[in-house]
Amino acid sequence: MTPAPSGFTTSIIGSTSFFQGLLASPPPIGSTTPNSGAFTTLTTTGNVGVGTSSPNAKIDLGSSTGLNGIYVYDDGTGASGLGISTNTLNVFSAGTTIAFGTGYTLLSGYTPAMMLKSGGLGINQDPTNWYTFTPLIVASKTQNADSSIGIGNPTIGTSASATYKIIGGTANSYLNLSLVDNNGSPYLVNDLGSGVTYAKWGFGGAERMRITAAGNVGIGTTSPGYLLTVNGTGSFTGTLLANGGTVLSSVTNPANNPITGTPSSSTYLRGDGTWVTSLSNAVTTATGSTTSRTLAARAADFVNLEDFGAVGDGVTDDTVSVNAWIAEVLSTGNVGYAPAGNYKVTSPILIDYVSVATTGFTLMGAGVQRTVFTSTVTTGAAFQLYCSGGTVPSPKIGVYPKITQLAFYANTVGPTLRIGNYDFSDQQNLVRLEIWCSNSSNDSSARCIEMNSCYGCYIQYNGGLGATNPPSYTLSAAGINLSLRQSSFSQFFISMGSTANNTTGAILGTATGVWFSDGFSYGNVFTTPDFEIFDVAVRITSANAVRNTFVGGEWAYKSYGVVATTGSDNVFINPNINATTPFFQSGVNAVGVSRVDATSLFDYQLAAPAPGDTVTSGTVRTLRLTQGGTLASLTILLPPSPFDGQMFDIFTTYAIAALTLTPTPFDTITTLPASSKVSFLFNAGGNQWIRVG
Repeated sequence: MTPAPSGFTTSIIGSTSFFQGLLASPPPIGSTTPNSGAFTTLTTTGNVGVGTSSPNAKIDLGSSTGLNGIYVYDDGTGASGLGISTNTLNVFSAGTTIAFGTGYTLLSGYTPAMMLKSGGLGINQDPTNWYTFTPLIVASKTQNADSSIGIGNPTIGTSASATYKIIGGTANSYLNLSLVDNNGSPYLVNDLGSGVTYAKWGFGGAERMRITAAGNVGIGTTSPGYLLTVNGTGSFTGTLLANGGTVLSSVTNPANNPITGTPSSSTYLRGDGTWVTSLSNAVTTATGSTTSRTLAARAADFVNLEDFGAVGDGVTDDTVSVNAWIAEVLSTGNVGYAPAGNYKVTSPILIDYVSVATTGFTLMGAGVQRTVFTSTVTTGAAFQLYCSGGTVPSPKIGVYPKITQLAFYANTVGPTLRIGNYDFSDQQNLVRLEIWCSNSSNDSSARCIEMNSCYGCYIQYNGGLGATNPPSYTLSAAGINLSLRQSSFSQFFISMGSTANNTTGAILGTATGVWFSDGFSYGNVFTTPDFEIFDVAVRITSANAVRNTFVGGEWAYKSYGVVATTGSDNVFINPNINATTPFFQSGVNAVGVSRVDATSLFDYQLAAPAPGDTVTSGTVRTLRLTQGGTLASLTILLPPSPFDGQMFDIFTTYAIAALTLTPTPFDTITTLPASSKVSFLFNAGGNQWIRVG
């Protein structure tokens, strides 16, 4: 045994000996080398070396240079080991793994509490044997144990970005979470477990938002029922879109006021943050225009009948609504619009437009047979257009009323639609109608349209007269489809009919298509009139029905096309006759009328012969002789080369004392009284003219 240095004692435990003692200034004692190489060294500086002859630390177990502290090396090369020096604890490895464990399992086959391996840190987990990659850090416990990791940056004011991948315990589900700028204190809470169908986020320990499994987002609520449910005050500073279209754009709230009022299904949010029950003051600019207007102003451009409570189902009484609608149209001057529907009225609808007599008004519908007004009035006019305040000597004049794309139905002893006052106390000018009008009454006083003192009008209408009860149509019409009383210089485009037997086609009743009755009716033009199944298509009983013209059209009648007991110069040009009876009634019932068609270049000829003259009629249909007083004698040459059934009329305003007709007709006549008419028919079988009236 080696003797102990001065100041030390030698101690032996078992087969191991060591020096024990304390020196104030221990001298260097060298080293002991029981085999080859140094075993233990004590230097004069107090360093003790085990396995090294030049210890660089107070206790140096291994081999290294320039270090202070305690170092433990695995093989004396300094490649792997444990070192403690000033302010430093060093654990180093020449391999890829550094592991920390507890208990006596540390030296052989154990599960480490913490392991550094291949650049990853594992807690209760080998980081290289986790999922499909080696993370920077991983903590693992059994499936049913909670795992918690705390990560934070206590330095206020710094900014950082970190991404965490959180892996669930089922099918390796995962959540990626990125946190940027830790100045606040946000946190993510994901409630796990069976039956949980949402994720939620909060601040300061309170939930602020959640997303359900259905994709609904709730802010301020734990039960969002829509894709976005907000319980509280919201603000939009940009554009709000729905289905790709702008709903609200650049909404501003100058006062930055909070939204006030109570939202409901009948309220609207204005740009100033107020819930209101009307958008009347909302402003919009029409595409292509330059000026914005309120919705109320734009909506008022058309006065809608349904805005006044009208239902239009044919059952509800809409009388009050219709009257209010008309009053608003006349008050504002805006166009009145009636949507499609059947508007029932139970009292006369009187349109007195004296307040706009100089500017007129417009009523329009959705289509002639789509917007219908049905009246239950049974006596008098069901609908009337007029101007009040006039007298017969000084009638009130109204202009520019327009009614279009509407239908009027009634069953009344009187007119369905009366235009103007019956007593001529007003005067209607430039009336424009584009309508359907019918009267199902079979009374002789029934009318579809009655026009009183109307001038320069444009009338386009289709109408029916008489009851319709299929299949037999046994009821017969007896009234007038269009009654003209002192109406002049107007244009008519008409299609009208009365009743006929649905099986045989026989015309029923005594209805008339157009009737010129009272007053002055000058210069009206009927273009392609359509007369269907009338007894008489046109009847003239006014002496002042003058120079009215009918052009073409369809003429289906039972008795006559025209019956004229008076009037003058009324012309019928090339009518398409669908009847077997004469077009004109003969004699005194065909006064002042003439027909122009392919058989006559001119329908009448004016002549003022002197006594003893010979007048050649040529190809005319009617010869009119106009001269006052009495003509002593006159010879008239009848039309040459007549066709079978050709008619020839002579009308004279003065008396003819001695009349000679060449060739001489059968049952000829030798004198004519003043204001008389005589008619002849050519019979080709006998090659002779026959007097027929």
